[in-house]
Amino acid sequence: MATTDVRVLRRSSSRVRPGIKLQIDYWLLLIVGALLVIGMLMVYSTTFDDGILLFDDASFYLKRQFMAFGIGVVGCVIIIQFDYHSLRKVSLPLLAVTIVGLFVLLFFGEAIFGARRGLNAGSYQPSEVAKVAALIYIAHWLSSKGDRIKDLTYGLFPFSVIVGFVCALIVGQPDLSTAALLALSCFTLFF
Repeated sequence: MATTDVRVLRRSSSRVRPGIKLQIDYWLLLIVGALLVIGMLMVYSTTFDDGILLFDDASFYLKRQFMAFGIGVVGCVIIIQFDYHSLRKVSLPLLAVTIVGLFVLLFFGEAIFGARRGLNAGSYQPSEVAKVAALIYIAHWLSSKGDRIKDLTYGLFPFSVIVGFVCALIVGQPDLSTAALLALSCFTLFF
């Protein structure tokens, strides 16, 4: 009787192979679609007056929102084609680049109302990238630890140092809400 390693089965079954259709969660798709429609209605209803006054077009902001929606859909279609396991390779470099960006922001960021949150006139915000980069890295880090994650010296302590360091850089901007959201998200992954 042949034995098969369970990890090999998990790894092979989780990858999308050519010729196999992705399973779509229609309930999730319906909920996201409803939220998008509600969001579009909210954008239109709150920016109607500003659109007329500033641009002589009541739907100016709605059109911009539809463009962003289109870019988001294209991005989702592209991202869905990739195997998420490949993110393991880029998790550490992505986090390192993000930390460098957060350091640069502390010294060279433009201060607006006492906060340094953006570079290049606020168009690039490293703390927004840090939310995604830290979650990708922490997910990879946690999966690499296996059962050793239960040990305080291999699990909670180094985890807290990593998350605390990134959050401290974000609090230094100051941006307490983003730091709290990041810490809560990372600790949710841990527990």
